[in-house]
Amino acid sequence: MEARNQAFVERFCASILSEQQLAQLSLDPAERQEVQQRVAQQAEASTQAATLAAEASRQAQHYEAEARLVQEVLEVAGLPLDSLSARAQLCASLIAGVCGALGLARPGLPEVLAAWAQVKLRESRAVVLQAKLKQHSAEVERDASRARARLQQLQAALAKVQHQQHAAERRARAEGQQVAELEAKQQEYGKTLEKCARKLAANGAVPEIHHSTLVEKRAALQELQARAADLQQQLASYHSLPPSALGAGMMLQQARERLRAAQERLESGLADL
Repeated sequence: MEARNQAFVERFCASILSEQQLAQLSLDPAERQEVQQRVAQQAEASTQAATLAAEASRQAQHYEAEARLVQEVLEVAGLPLDSLSARAQLCASLIAGVCGALGLARPGLPEVLAAWAQVKLRESRAVVLQAKLKQHSAEVERDASRARARLQQLQAALAKVQHQQHAAERRARAEGQQVAELEAKQQEYGKTLEKCARKLAANGAVPEIHHSTLVEKRAALQELQARAADLQQQLASYHSLPPSALGAGMMLQQARERLRAAQERLESGLADL
């Protein structure tokens, strides 16, 4: 084997080197051995390159065969070959994937139809899913519409409540202002009453009637009026008694006396006022 390689190297060197260079190489064994190694490496690289080129050619032929197979499958499936849409490309890739998964070198019509049925099944599932998504989106839109309507109602109710609250606050402020004015008037009236009392006291007159006295007299008057009304009711009930009833006259007389006394007290209170 080494003799064959040495002979190949000598022939190769003879083809690329002159006689003088060969003579020089023959004179230097170390350089000659180095050249032989380089030539051997170049030969091995050339062999590897040829092997890779052959493998690339084989793979290219295999890819061309697969491309022709895909074209045949597309023709059987009825897809256009000149301008494939995105859907057609997806179908072609799915068919090729199914055929590759089944390990079919050259699928026949039943296999292609089975693959095409699987593609249609996936498409139908996608259509059903799309319909469900549309239905769900419609339901969500209806819920959103109802929520917006409810929000508008709540906003209107809130605005109404806020308006009522503002009106109540305005009334409360007005009533507070009126109370403050009444308190101021009451204080002014008290000051005026004290001023008049001081003037009367300076002149030697003592007022007999004060504001508190008037309030007490008014309460007593209201009490007398209530008692008079009660006696009038009792008197009216006595009128319904029969004339022959025992004691009717005495009860009537007593009622008249009480009524007269009440009227006198009422007149006295009115005179005091």
